[in-house]
Amino acid sequence: MSQERLTRQELSWLLAQEARGAARALREGVQQLTGPVPGPAIEIKTAPAVETNLDTLDEAIARLGELQMGSRAAARRGRIDIGALVCEVVPNARIAMDTGSGTEVFGEEQELRRMIHLLVSQTNSSPMDSESARPDVDIKRDGEWVKISVELGPDSSATAELERRWLSRMATRHGGRLELEGGTETLFLPADRATDEMAELRRELEQAQQLGEAYARSWQRRSRSPPTCRASRRPRPSPPPPGADRLELLVSTANALTRMMRAWLDQARVDVGEVAHALGAESELGERLTRRISGAQELFVELERLSNSPLGRARGAQTWS
Repeated sequence: MSQERLTRQELSWLLAQEARGAARALREGVQQLTGPVPGPAIEIKTAPAVETNLDTLDEAIARLGELQMGSRAAARRGRIDIGALVCEVVPNARIAMDTGSGTEVFGEEQELRRMIHLLVSQTNSSPMDSESARPDVDIKRDGEWVKISVELGPDSSATAELERRWLSRMATRHGGRLELEGGTETLFLPADRATDEMAELRRELEQAQQLGEAYARSWQRRSRSPPTCRASRRPRPSPPPPGADRLELLVSTANALTRMMRAWLDQARVDVGEVAHALGAESELGERLTRRISGAQELFVELERLSNSPLGRARGAQTWS
């Protein structure tokens, strides 16, 4: 691992970020001074050149940022494994890492590589032993964060504070932060959510498999047990009395015949009356027709009595419904 410090491009980016923050704070202060002040009316005269100078400063900072961004080459951006990246950047480091905890973050590989390089470079006591140094790097998963911690060595570099400022800015850019507690410097980066989602999907898949196995065992036990008929618990209906089906057939026939014979008998009486009147009262044919109509009437009365029985009325209600 070399003792390379901040490059001119990285230093220009840091200065542009700090200048942008200072200009923003200065502009907010000017707006508060030029705004209405509660209490007695106080007229504050400000030089119009202040806002003009601020606009010029903003334009210069924006131009510097464009030049800095334009000089950057296209880099790989996506899920980066911090453990593997530390092993690649600092092959001689002694790394303490929790296995299976998920140390992947989402970001630009070149920027993360440079951040780790500067973070670990602050552990060396002097540039002379940089090649043989074996810095201790602790990588852990802390909830939604991936922590990269190093123990700082003797501060022999005049640019150490500048490097920390750059690391802090870059950590904020990636959604994290840089903390310095005692002799330990810790870089916090947000863990990639895809790892957590994959673990959650695995847990859901395992739960679904367990549930499916439980259902399969339950159905297997049911198939082996003798079938039980719930209908056997209900009281069986009493068998119909002998001849009930014949009586029902007779009643249904009587209902049909009475409906057919009523209109026929009425019309036959009218016709027999006209024939008897035409042939005369002493006509033998008229008397025979009258006797036959009377017999048919008696049959109709008997059939109607049968159809008016309780069984016949029930059948008639079912027919009309």
